[in-house]
Amino acid sequence: MTDEKNIAAKPAEWELEQDCIEEERFAFFRRLCENKTAVLGLILLTIIVGMALTASLWIPQEAVTTQDISVRFVAPCREFLFGTDGFGRDIFARVVYGARVSLFIAVSTIAISCLAGLVLGVGCGYLGGKFDAIVMRIVDVFMCLPPLLFSLSIVAALGNGMWKLILAVSITMTPYFTRVIRATVMSLTSMDYIEAARANGATHMHIILRHIIPNCLGPIIVEATINLSYMIMLAASLSFIGMGVVSPTPEWGAMLSEGREVMLDAPWVVLAPGLAIVITALSVNLLGDGIRDALDPRMKR
Repeated sequence: MTDEKNIAAKPAEWELEQDCIEEERFAFFRRLCENKTAVLGLILLTIIVGMALTASLWIPQEAVTTQDISVRFVAPCREFLFGTDGFGRDIFARVVYGARVSLFIAVSTIAISCLAGLVLGVGCGYLGGKFDAIVMRIVDVFMCLPPLLFSLSIVAALGNGMWKLILAVSITMTPYFTRVIRATVMSLTSMDYIEAARANGATHMHIILRHIIPNCLGPIIVEATINLSYMIMLAASLSFIGMGVVSPTPEWGAMLSEGREVMLDAPWVVLAPGLAIVITALSVNLLGDGIRDALDPRMKR
């Protein structure tokens, strides 16, 4: 009878746990929607991402690279919404297609940095010992270097190119994610449910995959969202000085670099990609702040 009661109780406990998870998710989205600035950031970011993903449906690919000297430096008009550059290329088309490149670089670097930081942070926070001491001293050394200078050094050693830029920025940002995740893991390892899992004979891998990593997702999401805008600006900065994506690939930082010499005579050449960077970074920051507030336990009522 006791075994039958336990078997019958397990589905009920599982359903109760699922209801609590669903309720927590609903509360998170409710708090997020109540934050007007976060909603504004989400709307702006959705528009930017939507335009980038659907660009090929309403802007021909040829408009990005086609050069026509007869229409060079045309001011914004009905035919060219953002004007043209020194090669007669449509700046609006290049800005929209450039969103693909800039966002891809930012998201890729976030993914690689988070994955590397998760492995190192969980290893340091859960295992501790000599591994933690060695890794964290290396992290401290890397964090002493300015991110732009460190990324510039790596790109200078590897050479120009989008994938080399992604690798350089990922290496630069991994120490920051490692330290955040390590601090979170160290606070989790002292929790009662971790001790209970160990007492029940759970393996280290089971504890890490089942208990540690799922409870680290909140801080990881907040850190990734907040740093996404910094990734965009860092990649654009490297491309601006000629150490990242090179022309004719449409990338916002490279477009700024191409138009800096004529910014007084044709300001629209640098104004369009500059505003694209500002609006995208602003929308990501607003959304990141909203997610952080929604996940903050002090905001829960």
